[in-house]
Amino acid sequence: MDEARRTAKAKLGNEKEHQVFIETGFNMDEYIERVCNVLHPHQPAGGKCPHCHKHTVTVNLVQTRSGDEGMTAIAACESCERTWTAN
Repeated sequence: MDEARRTAKAKLGNEKEHQVFIETGFNMDEYIERVCNVLHPHQPAGGKCPHCHKHTVTVNLVQTRSGDEGMTAIAACESCERTWTAN
């Protein structure tokens, strides 16, 4: 959390970063999402689907192999309902 806050302070400034931190408490996922939204307010909510080209892709990280290997990213498009993985 400390490293994330240092990075956010460098980008947002101390006052704005502190406001985001207070609003999200100690929820790291919510904090990172909120900082990203502050830094990039006009970005679409989801990633761009390579099939239908809409910005409705969500990505979930799942540990599918042993703990010493990387996680698998499972992407799903809400528009065309296609899914794909990246290791």
